[in-house]
Amino acid sequence: MGRKIRYIQDQIAKSGKTSSYRPLTDKDINLNELETKLTELEAELLEINANTDRLQRTHSELTELQLVLHKAGVLFGSARDAASTVQHQGADTENGSSIEEAVDYPLLQEQEMQTDPSKQARLGFVTGLISKAKAASFERIIFRATRGNMFLKQAPIEDAVLDPATGEKIHDALQRAAHVSNSQVNTIFQVLHTKETPPSYFETNKFTSAFQEIVEAYGVGRYQEANPGCFTIITFPFLFAVMFGDWGHGICLLLGALYLVLNEKKLGSKKLGDTMEMAYGGRYVILLMAMFSIYTGFIYNEFFSVSFGFFGGSAYQCPDPQYSVKNCPTATTSGVEKWSYEPYAFGIDPIWHGSRSELPFTNSLKMKMSILLGICQMNLGILLSYFNARYFRSALDVWYQFIPQLLFLNALFGYLSFLIILKWCQGSKPDLYHIMIYMFLSPTEDLGENQLFIGQTYVQIVLLLVALVAVPWMLFPKPLIMRKQHIQKMHGRTYGFLRESDTESTDLEVDVEHDEEEFEFSEVFVHQMIHTIEFVLNSVSNTASYLRLWALSLAHAQLSAVFYDRVLMFAWEYTNPIIRLIGLIVFANATVVVLLCMETLSAFLHALRLHWVEFQGKFYQGDGYKFHPFSFKTLFEEDDL
Repeated sequence: MGRKIRYIQDQIAKSGKTSSYRPLTDKDINLNELETKLTELEAELLEINANTDRLQRTHSELTELQLVLHKAGVLFGSARDAASTVQHQGADTENGSSIEEAVDYPLLQEQEMQTDPSKQARLGFVTGLISKAKAASFERIIFRATRGNMFLKQAPIEDAVLDPATGEKIHDALQRAAHVSNSQVNTIFQVLHTKETPPSYFETNKFTSAFQEIVEAYGVGRYQEANPGCFTIITFPFLFAVMFGDWGHGICLLLGALYLVLNEKKLGSKKLGDTMEMAYGGRYVILLMAMFSIYTGFIYNEFFSVSFGFFGGSAYQCPDPQYSVKNCPTATTSGVEKWSYEPYAFGIDPIWHGSRSELPFTNSLKMKMSILLGICQMNLGILLSYFNARYFRSALDVWYQFIPQLLFLNALFGYLSFLIILKWCQGSKPDLYHIMIYMFLSPTEDLGENQLFIGQTYVQIVLLLVALVAVPWMLFPKPLIMRKQHIQKMHGRTYGFLRESDTESTDLEVDVEHDEEEFEFSEVFVHQMIHTIEFVLNSVSNTASYLRLWALSLAHAQLSAVFYDRVLMFAWEYTNPIIRLIGLIVFANATVVVLLCMETLSAFLHALRLHWVEFQGKFYQGDGYKFHPFSFKTLFEEDDL
């Protein structure tokens, strides 16, 4: 009912009328009757609008017909008068023929009498209205269709005509504007035909502008291609947090980001330093990085390198029952024993912290997690290349770029991700390095204890063949098909242009068409070969590049542990309050300078690299340029510089 009321109000406002209101009482309100009445009014309005559109279209068509009859009548009338004058002057006065007979007298009587009547050429005419912007193209099409056997006469229409197809009035708008403004110089409007792509414009706000700048630091997006900034809002702070996972450090970052966000009006009006200005511009990026760092910090169970059991008890116990699991003397030597197979509720079990096997366990976990995250993000980049190709209607890029790239990446490294997840689910101990290496060296060899599922050897052989087929699939078909399409296009060009010398705009259009026809098969093939080799090699290097998530996370955790154990705990062993205070100050300064500044910058730059190269390199051209509205003020400022 609300929708119907809004529709009725819009129709009233569109008609230029004002609606009257009167207060209603509870007795006047009957929802059932009101709904019925609104439905009837809506149906009536829809029918009225449909009839109005139909009448308007018919009126426009009749108006066009009237204008055509008027202009054609003037044209044929003037032509008839001119022909009558010529015939009257050249006719023999002795034969006594009238002017009307002379006009109808054939001009080529002898040729027409000698020609077979079935082969005689007949003159005809076609009249109609066409937009001024399409007049030159229409003339060229008619010239080519008739092979030059045509006579075109144009007559401008002074009044505005409503196009029945679009409902828009057809543009002497510039002449009328010049007349209304009393301008001494008429406005000139000329369509420029150019190969230059339009500029790109992305509407942003204070939250999304910083993420868009991260993307455009690599390169401004090409006109209408997929914008990775939408995904960067989530993926960038998350990959940063994978390397910076500590919820204690995350809280410190959060406090700093909240200060910048809550005081943004005050800080925005001040002149800040370079470092503070950079932090203020990326305040919302820092805010999300801090929130994701708190989340990953809970997963890693890291709080300034200290673990907490917030999510339940440990699944391990000390072999000696008189000791608790935290005070177990064998925790760093022979280890502890597992008494429950229930997993820890959220994150890593705190018992791993400080144990003998902490480093091998966390290294294996974070390394495999980095590979999984990398494969997911690279697949997302390849998927976005499909949407680019689909939007630009490039079937060649879909069939000979997107599909083989997707098959090659997942036949090798997608299969590795599957093995990682399967190994976690089974709890088995096969050597994944051995499986992937001998998948290439000895694909038919028996896997033995490294077999994870039945038929694994046959599956690996099929995946290897798919990866091998994907390489020539990317390399050969696309250049050959482009060459075939170019040859077919050139065979269709059998007629020249309308005139040898035309106006300046036509010459420009001719040059553009000639530029579009340039095609060098060798250059296209070499470019495709480079692209194929680059993708094959990058599939390996990019997957390995995501291991920086594991390396930076390990470095952050170890630095935090060193500062905590060797500085704070070392000073806390002394009873002297001055030594404790000095240790606390050193620990705080080291945490702020090294972990909250240097490590933050390091993780930020590595996340930047992963987005620019590993993610955006799969689909993002980045060779466009920003849209800058025309401004005299900007021109004057540039002239002053």
